[in-house]
Amino acid sequence: MRISSLIFLAFLLWISVEVISSYSVSNTILVPDVSISLSCDPQQNKTDCSKECNRRCSKAGRPKRCLKCCNICCAKCHCVPPGTYGNRETCPCYATMTNHRGGLKCP
Repeated sequence: MRISSLIFLAFLLWISVEVISSYSVSNTILVPDVSISLSCDPQQNKTDCSKECNRRCSKAGRPKRCLKCCNICCAKCHCVPPGTYGNRETCPCYATMTNHRGGLKCP
C-alpha cells in the first residue's frame, strides 16, 4: 500500500513538473530585433518638414489645409509617412494625432 502511494505521488510530481515547464515555454514572448530611437535629441530627429509635407500634400484636394496640418504634425512627430496617402503605420505619432473633434489631424 505504501509503495503504491509513493508511486502515485511521484507520478503527480512528474505531471506537475511537465505542466509547469510546458506552460513557461509556451508563454514565452518572442520580440523581433527592432531598433527604435526614442531619443529626444532634435538634431537626430531633424526632418525637413516643408519638403516632406510638400511631397505628402502634392495631390491633396485642399493643398493649403493639408500643408498646414502636415507641418503641425511633422513639427511634433519629426516624421511624415511616405507617399501622398496612407502608410501611417510608419509614423505612429503622426497616425494617432487627433483634432479637437476626435478625427485624425494629420493628412
